Amino acid sequence: MESSRAGNLALAKDAAGGCDGAKNGKTGFHTEHEAQPWWRVDLGEVYRLSKVVLWNRTDDPITAPRGRFVVVLLSTDDQHWQEAYRHGGTVFYGYPEGNPLTGDLRGQQARFVKI
Repeated sequence: MESSRAGNLALAKDAAGGCDGAKNGKTGFHTEHEAQPWWRVDLGEVYRLSKVVLWNRTDDPITAPRGRFVVVLLSTDDQHWQEAYRHGGTVFYGYPEGNPLTGDLRGQQARFVKI
């Protein structure tokens, strides 16, 4: 799920691009240009999480910098959220150099992850 979508894909289909395994430098999902956009995934059950790995798009130099201030929130119930990682403000890509943003989640438990 995501806060909004840009383009004409159904919201759920667009959001699914965030975890489909495709790492090609193009859009996985895309929210509207809005204050505090988010993308959320339900892992189905509670897991102990060691890290989050984010690949940013490289096909749009105007949009890519939106990821500079990524915050990762975790929840076990989709109601109460705790900040688990905050990126420091540099633009990251990950493709094609193979160096995505990796945030240490220190084994925190969650069923829901919101970025």
